[in-house]
Amino acid sequence: KVLGISVIDTPTYELAKYVGMVFQDPENQLFLSTVEREIAFGLENLGLPVKEIKKRVEAVISFMGLESIRDKAPYELSGGQQQKVAIASVLAMQPRILVLDEPTANLDPYSSMELLNMIARLNRERKMTIVLVEHRLEALLDKVSRLIIMNNGRIILDGTPSRVIIDKKAKIVGVPKVIEVYEKLKNYGIDFGNPPLSPEELVNMIKSRVGAIERGSRRG
Repeated sequence: KVLGISVIDTPTYELAKYVGMVFQDPENQLFLSTVEREIAFGLENLGLPVKEIKKRVEAVISFMGLESIRDKAPYELSGGQQQKVAIASVLAMQPRILVLDEPTANLDPYSSMELLNMIARLNRERKMTIVLVEHRLEALLDKVSRLIIMNNGRIILDGTPSRVIIDKKAKIVGVPKVIEVYEKLKNYGIDFGNPPLSPEELVNMIKSRVGAIERGSRRG
């Protein structure tokens, strides 16, 4: 069940009122002449009043920072911009849950980070539940509150990122570099306790440890 609603017995168009879906390739969702029309399309299908449609479109364009491309055709946009437009068109429907399938698959590292930061902002500011299917764990660990790892359609790990990522079973999806460094330092007797979830966090841990050692040596 999703939000108490049976996904088996409920028609897809009914579930779409509560759950928004963005596919791996945004081009499969974009087919209108401009970004603005793309965002308004789903609202028009719902039969909402024109005033309400305009209000929602403007709000989403502002939130997503799409003002400069609102009159452009989707095919003219970069991969990152297309992904933002696809997300914006779903957000305008005001779903309670947003599901994204490999949203960074076709993006360069900078665009990926920009998109993931925006998704984290959606969760933080709009209190929206985000379900993110993603293989690139490195950029996600410090942005998610729950991490589920699956193998052959079955859940093998489920918990907080700091607990899941150090489990041996998590290696089937690859070990992020920051965790590799953390584990190597631990093997040398340098234990920071909870694992770092980002390179920045690891650097801060190391600086803190070095600072403590320096202060101790000065006192000695």
